[in-house]
Amino acid sequence: MSTRDLPGVSFVEPGKYGGFQEQKEDSLRGEISLNSQQHEDQDRKNSSLHEDCCGINVDEKKSKELLSDYLESASIHGIAQTKGPEFYSWRRLDEMLLQCSWNLKRYDCKDLFRPLHTGYGTCYVFNGPEIETHNLAKAVSLFSQLRVMVSIGNRHSYYSKLMHAGIKVLVHQQDEMPFPLFEGYFVRPGVAASMALTRSDSKCLPFPYKAYNNGYCEDTKAEGYQNRLKRYAIYNGNNCLNDCMFEKLEEACGCRHYFANGNHTVCSAKQILTCYMPKYGKYALVDTS
Repeated sequence: MSTRDLPGVSFVEPGKYGGFQEQKEDSLRGEISLNSQQHEDQDRKNSSLHEDCCGINVDEKKSKELLSDYLESASIHGIAQTKGPEFYSWRRLDEMLLQCSWNLKRYDCKDLFRPLHTGYGTCYVFNGPEIETHNLAKAVSLFSQLRVMVSIGNRHSYYSKLMHAGIKVLVHQQDEMPFPLFEGYFVRPGVAASMALTRSDSKCLPFPYKAYNNGYCEDTKAEGYQNRLKRYAIYNGNNCLNDCMFEKLEEACGCRHYFANGNHTVCSAKQILTCYMPKYGKYALVDTS
């Protein structure tokens, strides 16, 4: 029986930052800032939202013990371990993905999906990057379907970059990081949505043919090839362009966006408004290679 490679599929909530988990939210939310306005919300137990919409204000002395306890809990519920608290500011995999099936067989969602850090927070990815080749899914028949029941959870999240209710679904190459800022399909709440896919493949000409102005295509299959990207474990065109964009933004502004990987300090709200956003708009419209 012939098989076909399947793409990666990612789910992300583009419009909201979720809160910390229920058992810790009262204590932690007082230490972690996720919004720029002072506000009280009775549904959120009068949680205070402090300064700096794109940064975090952390009282390390007070929150160190709480974060340590939460990281232990997070590792059990499908949230990858990272150094920054930004990775723990949204819903767990088991809270967002309620039911999952593949090839007409029911699975625990955490066995099919893994969390990845993106520009919109955490994406939950099926058949995506950093998965061993022998574990990647193949399409063998018309019944090779991925079906997921998603909990939107609008009442339990803050608005973030977009004022959208629902989720964004991305279809991408298996070895590509999901980039929900530029790609994907919006799915509104309360609907059953189906997606039919058509695959097309392209192959670039090898060296010495040029690409991206004065650059050359990377021969990633060459013996001894070393990935030169700082923020992505896998080299491809999308990862390269985003790595370059983040590098230029951090050089220009001296800080990184809240959801951007890197070692720079997180930009303040003022830096986001006066430097990061204007520079991002400028670089997005010109050839920065």
